[in-house]
Amino acid sequence: GLPLLEVPLEVPFIAISKAVSHALAAEEYAAVKRTYDAQQALTRAAVAGEGFAALIRQLAHRLDAWAVMLDQAGAVVHAAPASARDRLSELGGEVDRLRAARAPASTAFVADGDEVVIQSLGSGSRVRGFLAVGRPHALTPADRHVLNTAVSLLTLGLEQSRRLDTAERQLRAGLFQLLLVGQVGAARRLARELWGGLPAEPITLLALAGTADVRTAAGDLLT
Repeated sequence: GLPLLEVPLEVPFIAISKAVSHALAAEEYAAVKRTYDAQQALTRAAVAGEGFAALIRQLAHRLDAWAVMLDQAGAVVHAAPASARDRLSELGGEVDRLRAARAPASTAFVADGDEVVIQSLGSGSRVRGFLAVGRPHALTPADRHVLNTAVSLLTLGLEQSRRLDTAERQLRAGLFQLLLVGQVGAARRLARELWGGLPAEPITLLALAGTADVRTAAGDLLT
């Protein structure tokens, strides 16, 4: 089962060694170039107007795979191609296991003939989402670098979004305090400038109990 090559006697062995070395070097350079091009394409997609959707499409294209981004509850946010949404049922159990681990964490398994890799998005105990990719053959080391670039870009974007959400939540808390002390006029003006006005009646109130981390996580799910 091994390849057999016939080499003319006049060909020096060093010439064969050099040819093989050059071929290996060219192959390694091509792999590095593909990885670099893919990382640049992912970065451009991340800062484009479409944001995460463009990044997920670019990732699927560069890895010749399907790709799915899930939120922290495990719901599909973006998928490429669109049919990849149908893979959600295969991901649920693994997503639940990753949710219980500190981010970033990853798992790999075989589902319906595809080699699937799922990575959590976030840092520390705050898992903010998940990225899953799959294809019939396993990812190469170069493909892993591309996937890790996508994970880093998505995590950075999610963390920036979290800071904006926190700032908006603080503004809403201040607005609520104005209502509690009877400053309805000031509250109406502030709400009109920031969100177009106060919510229409009937208004639903929710009270969250538990530790600060639990309340924050519940608030993230509600918003």
